[in-house]
Amino acid sequence: MKFSDAIEEIKNRLSIVNVISEYVKLERKGSSYVGICPFHADKNPSFSVNEPRKMYKCFACGKGGNIYTFLQEYLQITFREAVLMLAKKANIEIEDDFSSNESFKKNAEKKNKLYELYRDAANIYYKILFSDIGKAGLNYLISRKLTKETIKKFGLGFAPNDFGYIYNLMKKKGYDDTLLFESKLFRLYNGKPCDTFYNRVMFPLVDTYKHVIGFQSRTLDPKPKERKYVNSDDSLIFHKKSFLYAMNLAYFSKENYYILCEGNMDAITIHQAGFDSAVATMGTAFNEQQMFLLKRKPKKVYLCQDTDEAGVKAIISSDKILKKSGIETYVIDIKPSKDVDEYINNYGVDSFKAKLNNPIPTFLFIISTLKNKYNISDPYELEKYINEIVDRLTEISNTFVRDSYLKKIALQENLDLGILHSLLEKKLKGNKVVYNNETANQNQNISLNNNINKSKISKVDSDFIQLIYLLPEYKNHILSIVSSDELYDDIYKCLYKFYENGVSMSSIYNKIIDRDEDEKQIINTILSYNLSFDEDDKQQILNSLNQVIRKIKIRNAENDTDGSIESIYELNKKIIDINKTIYIK
Repeated sequence: MKFSDAIEEIKNRLSIVNVISEYVKLERKGSSYVGICPFHADKNPSFSVNEPRKMYKCFACGKGGNIYTFLQEYLQITFREAVLMLAKKANIEIEDDFSSNESFKKNAEKKNKLYELYRDAANIYYKILFSDIGKAGLNYLISRKLTKETIKKFGLGFAPNDFGYIYNLMKKKGYDDTLLFESKLFRLYNGKPCDTFYNRVMFPLVDTYKHVIGFQSRTLDPKPKERKYVNSDDSLIFHKKSFLYAMNLAYFSKENYYILCEGNMDAITIHQAGFDSAVATMGTAFNEQQMFLLKRKPKKVYLCQDTDEAGVKAIISSDKILKKSGIETYVIDIKPSKDVDEYINNYGVDSFKAKLNNPIPTFLFIISTLKNKYNISDPYELEKYINEIVDRLTEISNTFVRDSYLKKIALQENLDLGILHSLLEKKLKGNKVVYNNETANQNQNISLNNNINKSKISKVDSDFIQLIYLLPEYKNHILSIVSSDELYDDIYKCLYKFYENGVSMSSIYNKIIDRDEDEKQIINTILSYNLSFDEDDKQQILNSLNQVIRKIKIRNAENDTDGSIESIYELNKKIIDINKTIYIK
């Protein structure tokens, strides 16, 4: 069936109530079904699903739509992904120019077989855990104070101390050796097939689409020859660097924060305690790919790491990555325990809840740890300590937040506020920090970073800045269509902020009179770019601005693509839509 024909057929075949019930608990009320809305902090059932009309609607937050828009909004996926996902449920095979591609079809078929294999393996490991040969694994999990409900929720299992046990079961299920070895769950040892995992507790790794895509395992051998924790190797369906344990649960939490911890057991313990927004890096350093997972549904991040030196370093490095994306970070300090598992077991759920209700801003936590590096009774060491504090303050672009921290540190550490402020101003002047929105609102000055004089001038963005000043009556509409983040770099974002704040083009020169010559020269070049039309022809200005906005939108769409066939397909559709759109009429 063609993609376009399948869209309506899927809606006819599938029950919208059944699909949404997989994610939201619904109860019948008259001709409709109602539940707690998943799109806002709903306390009373405001979410209604109507089967005859094939629609849903929240009468509190206003969100509504059909079976596709629900999955798009809830799972943060594209329309095409939603259609393909539901096509499988409806047993509809979609044939279009994309999925009919032979290499794509083979790749998709292999993925589906691996999903099936990993699901079967997870079920086998789970059943073994509650059998006689799994007692050692079950006893270990119970010793870690996990309940059977939690074990079931996370699908924990056990790989017996038998090199070929799981392999033989999989062969009986009809799986061929090619797929079994490609899954990385099995390998050859002395020419014989054997299990990769044995005598280990198994933690299934589940993605947000509910697919088991890998495993983490913990050995029960007191003197293991291998590492204590071993993960599945990267495969067609699993990439460790872009995975967070328990994200399949935390993604759908209604809390406005994620709790980022280190190990799987930490995350499981937090979930068991009743906090469903915990995720874990599985013992590795947090990275940018994992940051993008969190950014799919942006929330604050509470860093809950071990209290040793490595844990503090993890907090500092994670904070740097999260800060780049504009995510607010806080620290859950679990001293005197070594990890969150120990803290909750020793001090209880209520004590941990109190910590969550009063998280420590990460910056203040990091500053408090600096004292351990210096002997502040020594004037020279004190100077180093103060300089490091000031260096870290310069990393904060928000003027209000930076000044608040400055005052808190001066009071907390009994330091002279005037001296700290003077040092900070000196550092900021030397660094030429880019001011954010709050700073621009207060000072309406451009302060650019050191790389700005190396920037290439963008004709598209330069035309955009000039064109918007020719259409003052469209200001609010333009601001709602193009965000500053879509512009080329910091200098254009700053000029756009001037425009937003009502600074006329001629007045910009007065605002930058105290800036250095390199900055002034670049801004002058941008503002003096020649426009290739008569500035008195309003329709021509509108046409040109629409064309420039299209180029900006296409550029950003291209930057967001990851190069995969799916993303290129979506990109081409976006470009067609962008080129059809008239943004300013």
